[in-house]
Amino acid sequence: AMYTFVFMWVPTLMNVAPNNAVPTGAVFSSLMIAISLGGNLYSPLSKLAGGSPEKASAWCYLLSACCMVVPSLCLSFGTGSCFYPVLASFVMVEMSIGLFSPAAGLCRAKYIPSGMQGAI
Repeated sequence: AMYTFVFMWVPTLMNVAPNNAVPTGAVFSSLMIAISLGGNLYSPLSKLAGGSPEKASAWCYLLSACCMVVPSLCLSFGTGSCFYPVLASFVMVEMSIGLFSPAAGLCRAKYIPSGMQGAI
């Protein structure tokens, strides 16, 4: 799903942007900041999930799914002023990816023997 997002965020934003003008450099840097912010927020937010990386992962999936409803609705109903809501939802998706990365590492360390982690 992440690779699909990587290839589709520009065309999606172009469909909802006024005059099809998307500041791709500014948007890309915002998305990268969101991933970094998500990774930094994992530690304090994991305490809210009970410290369990499995629960934190589930919350990341839920957040991403809810955020992807926004572009789906905007593209389905074709309202003209969807650029900023879609951009905000994409930033939140990237933040949830940043939140998920430490949780995935912890789950990998928990369930996959250390001798096998490089091979999987």
